[in-house]
Amino acid sequence: MKNILLTIYCLYTLTVFSQNKSVTKYLDINNATENSSTVKYLYLDCNTDNCPKVFDELNKYSNLKGLYISNYDDKITGNKLEALTNLTSLTIDKSPEINLSKLFNSLSKNNNFTYLSLKDNDLKKLPNNIKLLGNLTSINISNNNNLNLEKTIEQLTYLPNLNEVYLPVNSITDLPNNIKTLSNLKTLDISNNYLEDLPEGISEMRSLEELSIEGNLIGDAASSLEKVQNINLKYIALDEGLTDKEKARLKELFPNAEVKEIDIDDSIDKQIEADNNTLDKEEIVNEVPSKPINTGDNLEDESDKGSTSIEQEKQTNKQTNKQTNNITFGELKVEKNKLKIYSQAYVHYPEVFRIRRFSTFDSTMFEERFIDTTYANTTKIQYINTNPSSYEKFRLAANSKVKDDLWFKFSSYSMTTLNRSNPELNAFIGMSWVYVGNLTPKEFKTKFLVKKDYKWFKPKYWGYWNKWKMWTDVRITYNNEEQNFAIKLKDIDGFSEILAFPRYNSYNRSLDDAQKTYVKRYARYSKSLDRRKKRFEKHNLRDKRKLASSRKLADKKRWLSFQKNYMSEEERELSREDWLIYYDKVIANERKAMGNAAASINNIERSIDLDGFSRGYLWKTTNTNNQNTDTSSVLSIKSLYQDVDSNMLAVKKVLIINTENNTYQSYEGSLGINTLRLNLIPGSNSVIIAQLRNDDIGFVKSSEYQNIQFPKNKRFKFTLKTVNSKFGSVQMLRDELNF
Repeated sequence: MKNILLTIYCLYTLTVFSQNKSVTKYLDINNATENSSTVKYLYLDCNTDNCPKVFDELNKYSNLKGLYISNYDDKITGNKLEALTNLTSLTIDKSPEINLSKLFNSLSKNNNFTYLSLKDNDLKKLPNNIKLLGNLTSINISNNNNLNLEKTIEQLTYLPNLNEVYLPVNSITDLPNNIKTLSNLKTLDISNNYLEDLPEGISEMRSLEELSIEGNLIGDAASSLEKVQNINLKYIALDEGLTDKEKARLKELFPNAEVKEIDIDDSIDKQIEADNNTLDKEEIVNEVPSKPINTGDNLEDESDKGSTSIEQEKQTNKQTNKQTNNITFGELKVEKNKLKIYSQAYVHYPEVFRIRRFSTFDSTMFEERFIDTTYANTTKIQYINTNPSSYEKFRLAANSKVKDDLWFKFSSYSMTTLNRSNPELNAFIGMSWVYVGNLTPKEFKTKFLVKKDYKWFKPKYWGYWNKWKMWTDVRITYNNEEQNFAIKLKDIDGFSEILAFPRYNSYNRSLDDAQKTYVKRYARYSKSLDRRKKRFEKHNLRDKRKLASSRKLADKKRWLSFQKNYMSEEERELSREDWLIYYDKVIANERKAMGNAAASINNIERSIDLDGFSRGYLWKTTNTNNQNTDTSSVLSIKSLYQDVDSNMLAVKKVLIINTENNTYQSYEGSLGINTLRLNLIPGSNSVIIAQLRNDDIGFVKSSEYQNIQFPKNKRFKFTLKTVNSKFGSVQMLRDELNF
């Protein structure tokens, strides 16, 4: 028998392993692309794989038979799959953004395509052009809580070769009567939904051979199955716990059928596992006849050995460095006492890689979010930018037709919204709740039904729904001894609890009829809630991994940009790890390291900043003759520059440093012979440092500056002594200029 809730990935794995050919498993899609023409079964998790790139290169996978796409958050254009002429099976999982209509158009020309699975895609209905898939024989639609099943069945009737339909875990409460139009079906799986009975029309599905209805709310399975007693069923899956009488009755009704009792816990757990397994898979199965199967138990390849050797080499280097009192950073070997700064990269590193506030991820678990009133269901309430009441999900609606008791049910703006946020409530479908307590109807209405306006927010024009008290989440617990339920309601202000029991909406059905289903309904409620919890936490983990992956990629790009824009050639040769070790040493000994750095204007500025110099001229200062010089002594000079041989110099930047009051000012120059306007105080203790076009350094000493007689036309040509910046250090230059 086919496994219930078939997953295409498992099917393909079994298919490949059953053949007398060797199989190689690739954990990295990049390895599989090297043999793309031989790949037959391809699994893509778009959280970890570069799916857009793979889709652009699908024409290379000429022998691909099965494709599984998971967690794709973009749209595939219509022509992407046209090249896969051998494709027989396609699974779309957790990828609601994919344009199915264009996808079906691209598959319509493929006569080999027979299997389609649409899992957890928030699907409401199928595109009308599914009728183009005329050779489709099997379809699996699962975990789509808002599926319009009647419309879906109507669209499936246009598929003449369809003989298998799987519809598990779709929160189906009623099987539409038009199911009878799928008269060619041989297999129908409607397990793990919220069905209470089968429709009359199912009796017309004369070709049906396999029927799975376990995990529903059907009270008397034998009575429901009497509707299909005229069908020669060969396999029936039901909830376990059939009595001998029920087994005998089923044997009488279906003498040729295998009746399989399914443990509801196992059934749902398997479905949860099937839903979640794809979040952790990073495997591509590729059939390569020339290579043997490698289980990976004793896997050891050259890359692993290489990694080990590298680690051993690093440890050896560290030991050697300790012994020789040297620090080795990749290609940079620096003695501790001669630590050197190679660029200004270390200054920019904290800003480029600063820790950002928005980098946090909300890892609050499922049940913690219920306890915390700042969450509506599993969504964090944004109080600053949003009215908190917009997060409220449902209300309690009273049944005014009942006079003796206080009946109510869960209601919402849209039952689709309620099915999406709290699908476990469907376990009590077809029922209303009867209040058990001491509150009068008026008191109950005031406490649970009608809301009080918030003091800070008084809505006026929201119409009918504005008057009702709304809730953000709910939990239900069952007391088997008392045969009643505690309903714990949550809103943005706190929690409230109601004691109640459910009854059928039909007044013709007794309380005893309802009570017989309590245990089964509560079990379905609990399992559905547990499934929602596990899926949420798996999805949360998936999103966390996805965010971490995107940050890692962004960080890698930022690092490459940082290397390109700020680092010297020597630094770019370092690995990131080694550079950060170098960075730590630099910031721990920055003043000394800067003294050993190359004599550039930027390095000199940083050096004097470390010594307490401040940018900006203090116009009032003391000159060598101990006389005050005020702003009236400031000259604005148009300057040019030459070397000691009277050759003109192109200056990129000029630094004027007043060594008496520890201030400095910088001026941007040009790459040509252009005048540069400087604001100077004649006779002050100042030095001039200029960075030339070729990055050499020119300077005027303080003693030379004090003796300059500036002309009345305020134009002056400074004569600079020059030094090669590659051979001169910051400290050497400062010693030469005596500051």
